[in-house]
Amino acid sequence: MRSSFWLCLIALGVSIGAIRVSNSLARGEPERPAVAQPQGPKGKVTKKRLRALERLRQATSAPAPGPDPAWVVDGYDLEDPQAAQDAALRKAQESVEKYVREHYPTLNRAPSLEELVKAKVVQVEGTPGTRKLDNGEEVQEAHAKVEMTRNYREGLQRLVLQQHTRQRQWFAARGLAGLVALLLVCAGYLRLDEATRGYYTRLLRLAALGVLVGVGVGLWLL
Repeated sequence: MRSSFWLCLIALGVSIGAIRVSNSLARGEPERPAVAQPQGPKGKVTKKRLRALERLRQATSAPAPGPDPAWVVDGYDLEDPQAAQDAALRKAQESVEKYVREHYPTLNRAPSLEELVKAKVVQVEGTPGTRKLDNGEEVQEAHAKVEMTRNYREGLQRLVLQQHTRQRQWFAARGLAGLVALLLVCAGYLRLDEATRGYYTRLLRLAALGVLVGVGVGLWLL
């Protein structure tokens, strides 16, 4: 009798659960609000137009001959003049980084755009305008001027010298630390070997060698 009672309760619970699940499925999930899709540019964006724009973006400018190398880079965007100007500034920064890598290869620091603008190495030239593509369509165009002045190049050279000086000092410090470690390990080995009267000579040698190897690897990885 009791087993029948519990079986009825279980069946009733299963039935209630099934009814609730079916009701929730019948209602379904609430409809999600529509997400506004970003509107494209006013002009029709065709593959041909994008390819032409990409060719313009990939065009590079060589430094003009003279005591202070200078060049102008261009930035483009389909519709936004500010985006075209930002693209020109970024491209100018990339060209300065390339110049620094070619002429100061040991300098492991790339100048930021803020530093270049503050030093007046990179400056916006003119105001953004429009440029017609080969197919007659227009894109936004902006210009940025790069001028590697003598003062800035001398500053880069000072950075290179400072970097070399720090590297030499660091190498000297590591060599001195290795020498001190060697002397300390040797002194400790001799002291312990004398205290143990040679009973643990082989073990002490292995321990000293392990310490020296560990110190050497640590200094190498620093």
